[in-house]
Amino acid sequence: MMRKGLLISAGMALAAGMSFVSMAEEAAPPQEILLAVDGKEAVVENHTDAGKVSVKGMETVDQKEEETASEDQEDVVAGSWYIIVLSAEKEEHTFETADFSQWENAVLMEERGFWYIQYTDADGKARELPETAEPIELAEDEILTMWALTDVYVREAPKGTAEAVAVAGLGQECNVTALLPGWYQVEYGEVSGYINHKFLTADEAEAQAAKDQEQQARDAAAAGNSYSFGNGGGSSSGSGTNSDNGKDPDECLTGGLLN
Repeated sequence: MMRKGLLISAGMALAAGMSFVSMAEEAAPPQEILLAVDGKEAVVENHTDAGKVSVKGMETVDQKEEETASEDQEDVVAGSWYIIVLSAEKEEHTFETADFSQWENAVLMEERGFWYIQYTDADGKARELPETAEPIELAEDEILTMWALTDVYVREAPKGTAEAVAVAGLGQECNVTALLPGWYQVEYGEVSGYINHKFLTADEAEAQAAKDQEQQARDAAAAGNSYSFGNGGGSSSGSGTNSDNGKDPDECLTGGLLN
């Protein structure tokens, strides 16, 4: 009986040990990717499912032309640009940026086959750097139905400064016909154009929740307007532009974000 008890205890300890190992593996911190060139460096956490990611190469390019500048650096016309090539087991992803040395909280993410580096810039603003890659055209039976998470511009080209050809309203649906780094090519009613990927979702329930939240905010704002300034706590805020969403006021329209 003593021997049997010892065996049971050993088995329980072994099972517990295996459990601890499993928990330790699950709690392992994400891989840190060090970017370093020309005395500049940044650390990017790997949050993709690609396994270990390596820096295959980094190159400095002078006099980068504005028209090929990445979306998050549109104000930079020329100067030193950096080409970053990250690789996993069977894939490579290339990024181009004017600077990376002041990135904070940088994270490598993946969405629909494209990689993105999300970070906070020197001014504390959330930024996203998509990889440079060719569009993925969707076959007719692959076309996606997606919904707007806010009021958002449909643009004639996949660039934030391109002309807006329509506004897709919060909760309205569109058909995605092609995938691009940072953008979706869409058909919205009779209009064809591009919408920033951050403002569309394939989850209709998520879009409805955003719509409900917007309505609640409008109702709260309307209720706040019924108080006078002398009530000590009443609000006079209206339901126009939404200034508490972390975006610049000129990106807002009727409470929604436009990009």
